[in-house]
Amino acid sequence: MGVCHHEGFVGTTGFSSRGVCRQNEFVITRGLTSRRVCHHERFVVTTGLSSLAVCRQWEFVITRGLTSRRVCHHDGFVITSSLSSMGVCHHEGFDVTTGLSSRGVCRHDGFVITSGLSSMGVCHHEGFVVTEGLSSRAVCRYWGFVVSGVCRHWRFVLMMGLSSLGVCHLDAKTNRFEHRVKTLRGTDTLR
Repeated sequence: MGVCHHEGFVGTTGFSSRGVCRQNEFVITRGLTSRRVCHHERFVVTTGLSSLAVCRQWEFVITRGLTSRRVCHHDGFVITSSLSSMGVCHHEGFDVTTGLSSRGVCRHDGFVITSGLSSMGVCHHEGFVVTEGLSSRAVCRYWGFVVSGVCRHWRFVLMMGLSSLGVCHLDAKTNRFEHRVKTLRGTDTLR
């Protein structure tokens, strides 16, 4: 059974259970073996899901190969394949991709965690990207940066190979960013 409580609902072939949308622009593709629910607009579930997928707001995407439950509490949350544990977003713009062996959490929008993370990744504001090869925690306190060893303004990316904590925040008085990297000797270097 395919059910939509608002406009823009598309349900394709291969449903073995029910699909429900509470608002518009909800798409469920073929090969679903369990229940898929979205409480707001622009929810997409693709093939190969074996368990429950839930979105509490819009722009939630779950792709194939999920073996457990995926939950988003706000919009712009994406979980892709090969997750072995639970992925949770507390605000918009959170992406978790392949190869996570533990929990991935974002506290605000625009946060991406990619493959190869062995621990928890946390973002406190929007537009934060953590790439592969991190063995510890990465935190950003403002949005839209690019980090490649140096902290800048918009489009901040924390690149691979960091083994400790990387922090970027905006100095509201000087309107500049400070990037602190904890060294092996336990001191902080300001770049």
